[in-house]
Amino acid sequence: IYMLFNGQGKGRMKRSGGSRPTSEFKICVWSNGEAGAESKIQESKRNKTYNAGQAVRLMEIPADAGQGFGIFETLHRFKDGKEFLTHLKKMASKYCGTLGDAWLTQLTKHKEETLRLIEDYERKFIEETPLEDNPNGQVERARGHFALMAGCLEVAIEIGIIPLGKGNGIKACQILLNAWIGQR
Repeated sequence: IYMLFNGQGKGRMKRSGGSRPTSEFKICVWSNGEAGAESKIQESKRNKTYNAGQAVRLMEIPADAGQGFGIFETLHRFKDGKEFLTHLKKMASKYCGTLGDAWLTQLTKHKEETLRLIEDYERKFIEETPLEDNPNGQVERARGHFALMAGCLEVAIEIGIIPLGKGNGIKACQILLNAWIGQR
């Protein structure tokens, strides 16, 4: 968990000596949640403990939207969650990679502008998402992760590659952050 989410590759040596440059990255990972990180770590034969730093790097969010439809807030025009999920799977298969291609095109053609917009939306998310008085550092760090996701979502909405209304990326990430805080 630490290696994956610390945003930097493992240091390696050159054949001739000295260090190779390490790669840096940011990553967002989604899981089906069948087994959480804490339970997987506790399965270890070395009696490892689940640290707070791991919980902030790999945030586990409850998969119930609280609307009676399981993970969904609404079923749109579908009769039940199964029918809606079947439709989503079909569309995901049909359009697999389309969003990623559009996002990478935006980043490569308009890198500076896109990064500036993401930072603007991150600030907006932080301003519009107050925390309790004296939050601990882990909650503040988690809010920063959700701010980045909100920023990327809002830019994707603004440039038209995600068909949602402005502000929905921030709202969605606020819901996810509050769900994470609530289950801590």
